[in-house]
Amino acid sequence: MGADHARLPRPVLTQVVVLAVAGAVVVVAALAIEQRASLWSAVPAAASLGLLAGLVLVRFRLLSSASPEPVAVPGETPRVARHYLVPTELPPAPDVFVGRHAEIARMLEVLATARAGGWGPRLTPVILITGRAGIGKTATALHFAYQVDARYPDGQLFGRRDMAAPGGGWEAVLRAFVGALLGPGDDRPTDRAVLAREFARLTRDRRVLAVLDDVRDGDDVSDLIPSGRACVAVITSRGTLAGQRADLRIDLPPLEQAASVELLDRLVGDDRVSRAAGAAEMIVRGAGNVPLGVILSGATLAGRPHWDLQLVVRRLRQRSGDTVDALDLAYELLTNDEQRALVCLGLLARPVFAPWELAACMRTGEADAWTIVERLSQAGLVERTAADASGVSRFHVLDRVYEYADARAARELSPQQRAEIQERYQSALRERHRRSAADGLHRRIYRIKDAGRLNEALDLVRSALALAQDNHDLPALDLAVATLAEINAELGNTADGPGPIARPAHREGTRMLAWVRSLRYSGLTLRRQFRIDEALRKLTDSLTALDDVDLPEQVRRNERVRTLRERAIAHAFGTTPLDGLGDIELIEALLSGDDELESHHRAGVAWAVGAIYDYADQHVPAEVAMRQGLAAARDNQQELWSAWLLHGTARLALDIGETGRCRTEAGSALQLFARMQHRYGTAHCRLLIGRAHARDGALPAASSALEETVETLSACDDIHLVAVTTAELAGVRVRQHRPAEARRLFEAAERVMNSLGDQQESMLIRQQLEDLRSGPAIEVPPATAP
Repeated sequence: MGADHARLPRPVLTQVVVLAVAGAVVVVAALAIEQRASLWSAVPAAASLGLLAGLVLVRFRLLSSASPEPVAVPGETPRVARHYLVPTELPPAPDVFVGRHAEIARMLEVLATARAGGWGPRLTPVILITGRAGIGKTATALHFAYQVDARYPDGQLFGRRDMAAPGGGWEAVLRAFVGALLGPGDDRPTDRAVLAREFARLTRDRRVLAVLDDVRDGDDVSDLIPSGRACVAVITSRGTLAGQRADLRIDLPPLEQAASVELLDRLVGDDRVSRAAGAAEMIVRGAGNVPLGVILSGATLAGRPHWDLQLVVRRLRQRSGDTVDALDLAYELLTNDEQRALVCLGLLARPVFAPWELAACMRTGEADAWTIVERLSQAGLVERTAADASGVSRFHVLDRVYEYADARAARELSPQQRAEIQERYQSALRERHRRSAADGLHRRIYRIKDAGRLNEALDLVRSALALAQDNHDLPALDLAVATLAEINAELGNTADGPGPIARPAHREGTRMLAWVRSLRYSGLTLRRQFRIDEALRKLTDSLTALDDVDLPEQVRRNERVRTLRERAIAHAFGTTPLDGLGDIELIEALLSGDDELESHHRAGVAWAVGAIYDYADQHVPAEVAMRQGLAAARDNQQELWSAWLLHGTARLALDIGETGRCRTEAGSALQLFARMQHRYGTAHCRLLIGRAHARDGALPAASSALEETVETLSACDDIHLVAVTTAELAGVRVRQHRPAEARRLFEAAERVMNSLGDQQESMLIRQQLEDLRSGPAIEVPPATAP
């Protein structure tokens, strides 16, 4: 849905934002698709375009192949011109970091020695941080990495043992590293030996920082260490890694007492530690001055802001004697349900679990289990993890917590109670294996989506993904992945697509339906890139494949209507929009005589008809179609279609110069999208509002609306829409008499549109650029009050 990006009336682009725009193209290209892995996450919001651009560049920095020639620096590897998206993959450093300044200083000294040529010309400095679980190895590595990241402008890579795909091991991390450093169109090797050689080649003359977290004894990560002397590798491990070359080995001890108290104070806040210094010292001693233990205590106490520390310690000493263990403190401050949950987690065969497993052990609903798990996460006892880009949530019980929960279960539960819990778990597991992961993914998922319950739709498809993974049901897994891609595309996210789902060799329904949906998704993605001919071919292939699927007839007809509607929209965006009416006639034939089907699809079909007439410049029939669709959407409580149809009428109002009505109806649509947490839709509405203000000459208001649009789109993948929006914003800048900025932005805009193959828009931008170079050719209308 959403079609604002089909026109580019007066484009001027903001260069920094265009870098982020073009970066999205490279992300898709650089994706290790067979892993279905995401290389990027949402960019934080910013208060202004300048700050947004800075944040975008923190996450992704694109340096074109036309960048200046490398400048040689004495004693350093010369910088090379880059044509790839520079990966900045470090996770956030901890907000609170204390007591490791001496270790950080030693690490910085190693880099100074390396930069001065202190060892062999081709050896990468390697720093190894070891220590027990919870001692702060990862925090120290990340704190150091953020201190020096500016020295490594060619990439900052992060790989962790539990980030690797199941069965992939560190090879999956290596594959991701190589993919992150390759340019668009470069071949992606799959063999580990070839990957290792390619990674060595890619890092030989670059400045790359790599953090390898939680490497275990016996793991071979030698081929994940960058090869250039101007690079650096930081490894963390609970073991000694005796065979690993390291220029500096740091075995982290517990914190000093003062540092532990400082950490607790900064976590708890409100001067509670200073008012109970003795109790605070006892708490950190009970934590063994281990950062994780102190953090667990701090998180627990921060969640109980009205509890006095001395009373807490006194209560625990009554139960446990003179010592106060951090986990005892955390446990005692949990609710009864949370305590039961922690004990049950100790009975699981492994520390990684899904909420349904806890629900089975506790004999409670999955929704209640989710609530409990989230509270345990807030207390720092478990952490959320995800194996892939699907967003399927798993939780990991921290190692020390897992051991503590196991000991609690052994101490507090009788053998009979433990056996009963295990039986409930096994019963739930057997029932789960009997269920089909494809249930709900045929018709129900789309009805939920159209109603605007997008989070519910995402939860449903992710639950199906988890069930398919647990049951090793590959056909259902493919279907869930393809369906998730379509839901994400609605939200403006197309980088995490279904990947190369192969055409099945037989007509089995679930597997073939996944193929049909993956083709439809590909058509939508190509249409957003304005590769209309390719999009039409993919959508036609999807319709052809649908003929070979063994499906209930009602499901088949629903799928055919959705694909025909998407093909009609693709026609609307092409050079002959009215060709889409042929697909509308096919849809009408399918809906004829089926009131339920007709009722469900009427609003979406009306939106497609409105788009066809709109792009054919036939505004009256377009308005009629949109209004009829809006009435149908409201009758059927389809909030998502209501929002898009309101947006459509606002766009039509702008086309005929009714800027006030445009702002009103776009504002109403924006409220609906915001209620659905639909950022992509809100961005479309803000773009219209900004255009309307610009047309009225209210440049400050236009600038504000368009800046918000770009900010919102930073978390989406529709790069053509980002380009159009920044063009509109730069057009406002031109009218504000900032020609130098505009000239730079035009040049960047032309490169982006050329990369998308959109020659028409590229030509418009080129003309604007030529006009700007030759003098003020853009008429500035009189400004009105914002």
